[in-house]
Amino acid sequence: MKKFLFTCFLALPCLFGSTTVLRKVAESPPEPPLHRLAVHVSPHSGDTHRGGLFSRPDTFAQLDNSAETSVEAIYTTDVSAIDGGPILRSSDIRHPTSLPSSVSACPPWRGLPSTSKLNFGLVDSYLDMGAGEEATSLQPAPVTVLAHPTPVIPHPASVIWGRISEYGDRSQIKLTIYPEYYFPSTKAPGSNLLYLPLKLGNIMEGGYPKDRSFQYNLESRNQKQWFSLSLGETSAFLDRFLIEAGDSIQVFLNLESNALVFAGPAAEKFKLQQGLALIAAEAIARTTPVLYTQNPELVLQDPEYRAQMEEAKASAGPVLEIKKRSMSELDRLANYDVYQEGGQLLESWSWIDSFTGRVPENYQAFFRKEAELSAWKQYMNKIYSHLIYASKESRDTLFIERAKEVGLHAIRKAETFLEENLDPSSAAMMDYLSAKTKLQSLIFDKDLMDVAEFIPQHYWREKYLVSHFYESYQRISQVDEQLEHWISTVENPDFRQRLIEIRDLKGSGKLVSGFEFLDDKGDLKTFEEVSQADLILVEFWITGCKACVAFNERTLAVLKEKFGEDPRFQIITVSADFNPELWKSSLESGRYTQPEFTNLYTGPRNRNHPFLVRYGISSFPNRILINREGKFVQTSQVPFLAPDLIQLIESYLEPNSSTNPTNTL
Repeated sequence: MKKFLFTCFLALPCLFGSTTVLRKVAESPPEPPLHRLAVHVSPHSGDTHRGGLFSRPDTFAQLDNSAETSVEAIYTTDVSAIDGGPILRSSDIRHPTSLPSSVSACPPWRGLPSTSKLNFGLVDSYLDMGAGEEATSLQPAPVTVLAHPTPVIPHPASVIWGRISEYGDRSQIKLTIYPEYYFPSTKAPGSNLLYLPLKLGNIMEGGYPKDRSFQYNLESRNQKQWFSLSLGETSAFLDRFLIEAGDSIQVFLNLESNALVFAGPAAEKFKLQQGLALIAAEAIARTTPVLYTQNPELVLQDPEYRAQMEEAKASAGPVLEIKKRSMSELDRLANYDVYQEGGQLLESWSWIDSFTGRVPENYQAFFRKEAELSAWKQYMNKIYSHLIYASKESRDTLFIERAKEVGLHAIRKAETFLEENLDPSSAAMMDYLSAKTKLQSLIFDKDLMDVAEFIPQHYWREKYLVSHFYESYQRISQVDEQLEHWISTVENPDFRQRLIEIRDLKGSGKLVSGFEFLDDKGDLKTFEEVSQADLILVEFWITGCKACVAFNERTLAVLKEKFGEDPRFQIITVSADFNPELWKSSLESGRYTQPEFTNLYTGPRNRNHPFLVRYGISSFPNRILINREGKFVQTSQVPFLAPDLIQLIESYLEPNSSTNPTNTL
């Protein structure tokens, strides 16, 4: 009887949800009033940075009911009127007629009113543009904005509610959102990375003291969106999952029992996707690991490797296979059938078919195509690995020609099966196009920009170009000219706008200011404050990066000797290490930088520092050139090797020299 009464008691808050207290979706932890620290520049000027490392949005007042609102209500039909720029989408604005007096805080199994939004905050618009790897939200205080009637949102809100069960002090969870998928990174256009605070377990939700929960309401004009969830900087436990408009999902992650389960109206959809992820992981686990090398016998001559091989053979686990790339390997790839019985694709299709009657038929069809595109992507990547190795290492002409033949046959076969009637929301299609164009660039010995012309479908060709500029900006030669060409060529207005945004963000001459880093004394410094020369090389590095060590020893050391006494040139290094102790230890070692340089540290956000996020610094070492005024001089194709970099530096310092008479600071 007690158990029955307790169960009824737990159900009461959900039965009478309209009388519960309004709760925030992503409740910010209690803090003093928040103020902006740096000068705000309108997004229309090309710079949407809202302050330094520890900057915050405008001041908000906190109400007793745990909701937050601006000190003075804002009535507007123009989102650009808020804080000088398009910070909120029209879908983020509450209408006076739709503001509920209270909204249920129970897990959303009953659904939520499509006309209301539990919570939102001012979000830096650069996160909408998604110009950085591993981006981070400043987690600003939410603001209630009232608006006069605006057009009705075509799709209802989606709700992600979750519970993390563990004994610990975890305080937040990382949510990455892809309103429109380009590639799996938050430097992709439109992507957002948010750190959602976790609240203590609520007994009225069936929670225990060890539990932490979160909720996020997602509104969009897109029917389909993708998202990932992870516990901080670790790999996502939900990696690129699809959520459709109106979906309401509950995610339960028990870290003590390592259990991940779903509940709520959209549970079956998520079970389908989780099963596909497990099939992919199992396929990797079943695959024998292979090390390709020109001289397999030399590997085991190393005593350490030989001892590890003997240990592996004595265990019950997999054993690495060491072999040379050969024609037989290419023959095996040529005869490979993506649709073979017992293969990963058919296993995935069988799993999807098992959800007949549990999810809509069009949902099954969508994921059948996603699985098929993923299988072809994996196949092309295998061919690519052989071809790029042969092109750069072996120089075996016969092997290269055979690899190109196998690759071309695979591309033509895939085009026959795949590239028709595709859903514009497909994530796997973008992955497939990335693999296909890389393979084509090697086969035809052309730049990826030129290869894009081979994409027959107009929509996918333009979307791929946008993706390529955002993902590979720093590796594109003559990137400013290329961008201007495609801005004038692309027909889709949304894609054209994306290209304009990255040009205005990263183009030569664009101002970069207000970003704060830590110096070796623990003081906050901006580039403007430490700049002492006309031309500045900014190098980004992390401890443990062998290429960073090589760049210091073979290039930075040479630059120090060459320009050490030249007041016109300066070197600034920025470490994105995970903690200051590691950074200082590496500074003292002298392996990554020189004491004569200006050495800075990203601070507690390490690789999620706003500068790295905004400008897509996600690989190390990385290099850009800026001038004394804090403007970009060059952000792409900054050479790694000392001779090439010296030549580039001299071309800027001596603009009238024969090296490059057009370059000026």
